[in-house]
Amino acid sequence: METKEKNNERKEQIVVAFQVGSFSKYAYKKRGTLTYLGEYTFKDIQKLRANEIFYKEKDGKTIITDEMGNIVSDDDPNGDVGFLDFDGAYDTTYCKYLQDCTDEEIEVINNQKNVIIL
Repeated sequence: METKEKNNERKEQIVVAFQVGSFSKYAYKKRGTLTYLGEYTFKDIQKLRANEIFYKEKDGKTIITDEMGNIVSDDDPNGDVGFLDFDGAYDTTYCKYLQDCTDEEIEVINNQKNVIIL
């Protein structure tokens, strides 16, 4: 029982990142295609998309926008998890705690890492 609790604690701390669609409007990828990027926090995925995002203050809160000023995220830029939604099912990068992953996301991780996550 103690081992299972420790595994659950570790899962809570692991943050994993995914890409839906492609990283660019110029690179075709089938709508809704889910790709596992690795163990990245929200800060990390902001660095991955650094050339495409801008930070603005709105109502005392920092928001993330694209080059046109469209809000792509209102998640805390300093947080562990969050979404960068550029174009829904065509271009979204996000990260979340492993324990919060859906069955589909776990399957994508397992297929790419050849590791079974319980």
